Amino acid sequence: MNIKKMFLCAVILFASVVSLQAQIKTGKQLAKELAEQVQKISVEQLKEQMNSGKTFFLIDIRTQKEYEAGHIDGATWIPRGKLEFSLPELTSQTDAVIVLYCRSGSRSTLANFSLKQMGYTHVSDLDGGFSGWLKAGMPAFNIHGEFSLLNAEKKESSWHQ
Repeated sequence: MNIKKMFLCAVILFASVVSLQAQIKTGKQLAKELAEQVQKISVEQLKEQMNSGKTFFLIDIRTQKEYEAGHIDGATWIPRGKLEFSLPELTSQTDAVIVLYCRSGSRSTLANFSLKQMGYTHVSDLDGGFSGWLKAGMPAFNIHGEFSLLNAEKKESSWHQ
């Protein structure tokens, strides 16, 4: 092979590698892009849904340790890595109402998009995730029972008045 052909092949290979690297996104970047495409539900809307008595599936997709440390009452734990395989065992109804949550919303956004690709049509993502739930003063549950987090900054500022 002559020098010109070898040089041309090397340039093409380099350009291919560079263009592939430019297309790689982080999980957070992808979640941010997909956030505009998935339906969100606020803490208040979730609370209304819970109080309505209507059947829906509330799914915590965090790790087992996160779930055991605290979760929303009535949530079913299905870790993110098993969601697509386990959800059809929970419900095969494509029109089932499903609300997903993780810690802050990135993992559940990706999971939401994935479930839409599987054919589920009524999937929502808890806006702000479990952290948003707690920040709103909503109760959580663990092996010790119900608990709520106190906002120390608010308490502390009221002590100084």
